[in-house]
Amino acid sequence: MAIGPYVTPLTAGSLSARRSGDLFVGMRRELDALQRQMATGQRADSFAGLGPERRTSLDLRGRLAALDGYQSTISGAQVRLSMMTQGLERLTLASREMRSELSPPRPEPDAAGRSAAQRGAEERLKLAIDVLNGQIGGRHFFGGRASDAPPVETFARIMDGDPARGVAGLRQLLAERKAADLGADHLGRLSLAAPAGGTTVTLSESADDGVRRDFGFRIAAASGPPGIAVTFTPAVAATATLAFAQPPVDGETVRVYVTLPDGTPQTVDLTARTHPDPALAGREFRIDADPAVTIANLEAALPPGAAIAGVQSRPVPPGNTPNLTATFAGGTAASASFAVGTQPAAGDKIAVTLALRDGTTTTITLTAQANGDPPAENGFAIGASPEDTAQNIAAALEGAVRGAARTGLAASSAVVAAQDFFSASTDPARQPRRIVPAGVPPSFAAATGLRAGTAADTIVWYRGDDSALPRATALLRIDSTQAVGTGAQANEPALRNMLAQFGVLAAESFAETPTDRQRFLELADRARTNLAAEPHTMEAMVADFGAALASMGRAKERHQATAAVLEEALAGAEGVRIEEVAAAMLALQTRLQASYQTTSILSRLSLVNFL
Repeated sequence: MAIGPYVTPLTAGSLSARRSGDLFVGMRRELDALQRQMATGQRADSFAGLGPERRTSLDLRGRLAALDGYQSTISGAQVRLSMMTQGLERLTLASREMRSELSPPRPEPDAAGRSAAQRGAEERLKLAIDVLNGQIGGRHFFGGRASDAPPVETFARIMDGDPARGVAGLRQLLAERKAADLGADHLGRLSLAAPAGGTTVTLSESADDGVRRDFGFRIAAASGPPGIAVTFTPAVAATATLAFAQPPVDGETVRVYVTLPDGTPQTVDLTARTHPDPALAGREFRIDADPAVTIANLEAALPPGAAIAGVQSRPVPPGNTPNLTATFAGGTAASASFAVGTQPAAGDKIAVTLALRDGTTTTITLTAQANGDPPAENGFAIGASPEDTAQNIAAALEGAVRGAARTGLAASSAVVAAQDFFSASTDPARQPRRIVPAGVPPSFAAATGLRAGTAADTIVWYRGDDSALPRATALLRIDSTQAVGTGAQANEPALRNMLAQFGVLAAESFAETPTDRQRFLELADRARTNLAAEPHTMEAMVADFGAALASMGRAKERHQATAAVLEEALAGAEGVRIEEVAAAMLALQTRLQASYQTTSILSRLSLVNFL
């Protein structure tokens, strides 16, 4: 016999009892929900419980989360930018103090051959290195995208390199450049001819085009009294022909060394682009399918009237030769000749203007003195014959040129070498340049050219990112439609100019001699002028960061105001009014109490009581 499932009999009143039970459970559940709303102030504990408002809630929460992200980004960036700005302000003050100490310079060397200003320059260089290696949480401020390591080498390695590995530092590069500029005879790579028995004295530049481009004096002008015929032949620069071994790729950099029409040297860094940005004219050039057009585009990006003096680029296999080369042809040396026709009168002057490698000039003036007058600096005696006078002019000119080479030329050489050193980076096209010794035995004083240094023989002071747009290396999104650039690089022009001036002052040493005293004065004057150069000031960097901080401050205020509105709207979508909940709970409790009482009465009802 099969046993069927048990079914609760539908007795009289059972359906009503079930409905009453369900009603009590529902009302109890509603009361629990109201009590939770009273305790939390929230309409529901899940989005499903919000009903139609859940879409609004999700949207508002998403917008608030975005605002929180922007606020977090802004807060972190404000701390970094504030520290960077403070550091730059300290360096700006250090630069001003250095200029003040050099106005006027006091050449009073200590036992080590260094003046108080030089010791101050060393301390300021160390300060600059500390500031430029600043970081928070391992993120360095002045390395661009390469923020995980200090971007600047230590003071000791910058100045002296790594002697154990044969890696040269700034001091060695200054010494090599000075030797190449002065030459073995300290005439600044000029030659002086005054044949015995003749009446003509000729000062001329080197016949080697490489020497004329890179080293020593250049003759810019000459003059003399009526009795002395002056013949000045200006130099003609060699024509440079550029060529790529391989077509440049998009983003490839090249460096071109040029001489501006006024004689000032300039370093131009260019980036090859398939689609150049018009806003970066003068810093980019277009790659064309025709190599000749590519070269023409590169040359068009150079400063107008500039003469090419050299190039640097990445090495290409198999011989690791430079991808961009410059071939020089033609060109002639300048010369100045003084032919003594009739004897000059006492007080007559001859003058030669010499151009130096940093774009400055110096003028040597020789004054005729009557025979028997006490010798004067830069004076020449009027001889018994034009031939004797010519020899006296030659001797005086030789001494004056040598003196100018040991002072002004040596100072300009040091400045150029320091600026070249601090313009270098780890980019293969921006390595520090080295002098190529020549002669037998090889000597820097006989050098005829320059080459790109390598990591194996020359220290590179900067190891960070090398972007043409430093601010863009750290773009921060501070709003849905706004981003600010907060990146910085220690090799930006303002900073490397300052480092070069501190470095050259700290690296040089001087003896207590008239020549070294004058050399110090020449060097100090150049350092002071370069530190005050308007295009290289750091105020522009501080202004950039100040503008970024102002933008972030305004965005932060907007976000706070917007967040307050959104939070109010979110409270309306998800929250409840406590007064309404309390009233609903009271009404529900009244209903529950009445239902319980009614049920209790009905539960005691019987037929006897009913009758």
